[in-house]
Amino acid sequence: MCTGLIRNGAVLPPSSESEGLSDEAAASDLRVALTFAGGGFLAQACYTGLVSGLLASSQKHARLDLLQLFRRFGQVSSSSGGTWFVSELAFSPSFAQLVEDMARSPSSAGKLFDESWINRWLAIGKQASRAARVFGALSDLVGQAGLAQDVRMLGHFWRHGLTWSNFVGTLLAQTADLGPDMKLGSPVMPWASAKIWQACHSMVTTSTTAGGSFFAPTFLSCALQTTQSGREENSLPLYVPARFSIRLGLGEKSVSPLPYAACEPGLLSGATLAFGSSRAQGPSCSGLAESLTGASPALGDFQSVTKHAGSLPLHKVVAASSALLGGTSNKNMNPGRARVLSPFHARLSTWVSSAPRGTAFDVAEELVGTQSQCWLDRTTFQKLAAASVWSTADGGFTDNTAIAHAVAAGASEVVALLNSINCDDPGGPALFNMFQGGPSHSSQMGVVQSIFQVFREPVSWAQEQWAKNHTPLNVPESCKHLNGISIGKIKAHTAHCKWFGIREGRAITLHVINVNCALEVFLLEDFHHYSELVQSIVSTLLIPGNANMVLPCFWVPRSILTHVK
Repeated sequence: MCTGLIRNGAVLPPSSESEGLSDEAAASDLRVALTFAGGGFLAQACYTGLVSGLLASSQKHARLDLLQLFRRFGQVSSSSGGTWFVSELAFSPSFAQLVEDMARSPSSAGKLFDESWINRWLAIGKQASRAARVFGALSDLVGQAGLAQDVRMLGHFWRHGLTWSNFVGTLLAQTADLGPDMKLGSPVMPWASAKIWQACHSMVTTSTTAGGSFFAPTFLSCALQTTQSGREENSLPLYVPARFSIRLGLGEKSVSPLPYAACEPGLLSGATLAFGSSRAQGPSCSGLAESLTGASPALGDFQSVTKHAGSLPLHKVVAASSALLGGTSNKNMNPGRARVLSPFHARLSTWVSSAPRGTAFDVAEELVGTQSQCWLDRTTFQKLAAASVWSTADGGFTDNTAIAHAVAAGASEVVALLNSINCDDPGGPALFNMFQGGPSHSSQMGVVQSIFQVFREPVSWAQEQWAKNHTPLNVPESCKHLNGISIGKIKAHTAHCKWFGIREGRAITLHVINVNCALEVFLLEDFHHYSELVQSIVSTLLIPGNANMVLPCFWVPRSILTHVK
């Protein structure tokens, strides 16, 4: 675990309160964090609306900008859809300009988002197969706009590459002009410069006793194994919290300021990946195949993604953080869904390897993508093991809020941006599940997820604190798809959590901003509804008094707060 300031790549101990720091020092202070929870397209819409609405809330002669809004945060942590938003706001001049344009014309914010983001994304449907376009047209005729959009989108990727990395790469390119040449160390917008960014995800680490993760139909299994302190690999959780971290804007030669695995040092010391292969069953897989077993070299400190962090492709880092179906590579998922999704396991997950110099993703994807559909030859099997190819999944499989990662990196003050669906609890169940008494596992779409309790107070206590200390904003009656926005504070203490490397007893203040919506994160939702949600959020923040309740969480200077509506 790291605490304090980071200067010139070195971690320094805390020495003063964040409010007393210069802007340059505050940008490197890990004690003050901003987190963006996952939630797919819903999260993207929520945070676009929140940021543009807050910028719009000040009068013209004292208008906020992105640099002023985010000046006090030394680290930014994000998961899944939150990572989509952060990557676009940090790296894309066109998206940052869109947010500022929405702030300048708040009554047209939803329309601008629809024209410059939603419509650009939906344009990929024009490149779908003829069958997909016809089915989409029929769906439109019967009033199923969301289904029509999804069919056209699926038709596009079926034709041009049905992989999660391609999905996310296309999303960033279409909506924010971020092409495949963009690296994690590429130049960023001024607001993000020198901040530590954690793109949170989950390393699939299933024990070999549970069958491991698998790369294609049924023939290749892979599981993390360690006998640290004499314990067998079955003591591992289904997923280990992990993050790609970077100090933004330092160039392609920059290194990660934080370890790849969030766990305590030594827990994965000497860990290897155990591989096994046998012939898949089915009418198309006839003949004999050699059964193979092997292990990777020791994973060490994951230098392929830490020493060469700046040269990693941005869209593949974002894909790893948001691989919603990455858990299909885990044999602990619902057996029925596993059979249905088995032909797509390799495509729905993201893959990383020990290959150096920024090729960790490319080498892994090439090895996984060139397999036979029935068995592996010995040479390919040995290459997979030698390259230590492992699977990653959505950050939501270990921490959808991204709060635990921020705390693990040293944060004591966290401003947490969350979203929920028809639920007053912040982040749905995600936030409260981090307290004692929360479940150790949950299931989403038949995929088992790991849950870690990082706070020592019980769930009931956290719920009581939220009930006492949160305030709902006034929402206009004309708003669409927005149930409410709530602001609250919870002061908690950490529990010992070895898989996040968090020690017990640290005081943590959570400033929670939750957007409660009546939309889903993705499938079957009319994408234009997200634009209407954006407008609803902006309109809510422009109601006199609302923004003044939110902006103090960002330590906005009083000289600006006096001019906020």
